Amino acid sequence: MLLYHYCNLNTFIEILKSHKVRFCDITKSNDRLETLYFLDCLEKYLKKTDSVILRSKQVRIIWENILSQYNYYCFCLSSNGDLLSQWRGYARSGGVSIGFDKKELKKYSNSIKSINQPSNHSDLHHYKPNNPIQVKYYDQQNIEKKVFEQQDFQNHFTEEDFYYIIDHLPMFKHPSFKEEKEYRIYFGNYLSDRNQATPWVEFDGKMIDLQFLLSESEIKFFYEIPFPVSALREIIIGPNCNLSEFEIMTLLSKFFGNDPDFPPSFVATLSVQKSKCPFQ
Repeated sequence: MLLYHYCNLNTFIEILKSHKVRFCDITKSNDRLETLYFLDCLEKYLKKTDSVILRSKQVRIIWENILSQYNYYCFCLSSNGDLLSQWRGYARSGGVSIGFDKKELKKYSNSIKSINQPSNHSDLHHYKPNNPIQVKYYDQQNIEKKVFEQQDFQNHFTEEDFYYIIDHLPMFKHPSFKEEKEYRIYFGNYLSDRNQATPWVEFDGKMIDLQFLLSESEIKFFYEIPFPVSALREIIIGPNCNLSEFEIMTLLSKFFGNDPDFPPSFVATLSVQKSKCPFQ
């Protein structure tokens, strides 16, 4: 199975040159309910069931403290490499979708480790994201039936339940985004002590520092993490991109053809094709 990352041409060239992809702050995505949708559904459920949890001041304080100290970073993909909504959103003026082998991405994601975690987080039997995870687009009814009732959130709320929520927040999105068919690789950084917290993550035994882009009105944090070039399988040229299949192959040959880490035949095994979307 292939998973596709949509991007403009400038980003595509940077990925080829650096052999890195960006894990971006999840709150800066095109979904203003990112990570909040799950919590909104949970609060509605607890009110409907008249849960004792909502009446516990201590529980709410712990909840708010934990959630305010977590930052999520993700690399977003789609199971469809030629999707009109994705071309509109990420490559309107010309771009590509990069197809990666899902099994190779799974091996890759296991090499990414967040340095900052609560002291007792690893001691609990909490959920470990089976990256790349498939985003769930549950409505209120489904998320209650498939998640909240299974966890029995109505009757009890332990410390482990808090971490269950933290680990699962990036897995759920509003159903209106369902057409994106999204998968994502993500991790969270926990900043319990602002004086001691470090923005580093570890990849394959090496430390990766946090970077940022600054505009007039906001700042966007991200990590550039090496990706497994061997996971590359396909490039789909976007409907408004004027590059030919030959030019894409030339770029791939330039950046990978003479790389000693790959056999000379590697580039020839990659599929390059034009989008079939009549978008302009």
